Amino acid sequence: NAGFDAMIGRNETEPTGTAALPMDILYIDTDLASANGYYTFASGTLKAKVSYADVEHLMDNFNQRPHPNMTMMMNGMSMTQPMRRESFVTGKNLAWQISYLMDLADGSLELGVDNNETEHYAVVSNPDMAMFNIANFNNPTRDILGAFVEWKVEEGPWIMELGLRHNQAKLDADV
Repeated sequence: NAGFDAMIGRNETEPTGTAALPMDILYIDTDLASANGYYTFASGTLKAKVSYADVEHLMDNFNQRPHPNMTMMMNGMSMTQPMRRESFVTGKNLAWQISYLMDLADGSLELGVDNNETEHYAVVSNPDMAMFNIANFNNPTRDILGAFVEWKVEEGPWIMELGLRHNQAKLDADV
């Protein structure tokens, strides 16, 4: 017995007001993909899955609402400058898991390994001032490699799950 399914998708969000936030969405473009499969042997089932996401996102505080102004004093004179801001954000995620599920002691035991790799980038800028450029997320990455064991037993109306997991996490960012 075997099975496989896959999904590919794209989500496009057009300009959207977000009154609860200081900026509104100009766009969010997201590409998604995933695949899952299994193969059943006499002794158990081998399962595998993989997923991927890639997101690009732009927000600002001036296209869909009046932008705030900042008043500065220079040489005894009051000057008003627009406080226009843009936030450009990207993110990527790749995850996979391989496991083996078998019967054990009136229940099931699943042994597996998985991995989850993410990277982000976010910069806040002022379109009126090229030197205003804040790397809010300066290419941080988080890679998590894990191994797990899960035992599940059903007894009447009760379900008991007991598990053990070990993760190794690696984090990094540009300085």
